[in-house]
Amino acid sequence: MIRLNCFFQAADAAKYNDALRAAVALTEKSRNHAGCIAYDVFQI
Repeated sequence: MIRLNCFFQAADAAKYNDALRAAVALTEKSRNHAGCIAYDVFQI
């Protein structure tokens, strides 16, 4: 099993929200990959 954890920081709330939307969109697309067990986005 491969597990990938990614973290990001943004200069302001607008850039943070843009980055979060992009991460969620990529996660949604990844769920269509063959062999996908689970892909999720977590906020701390």
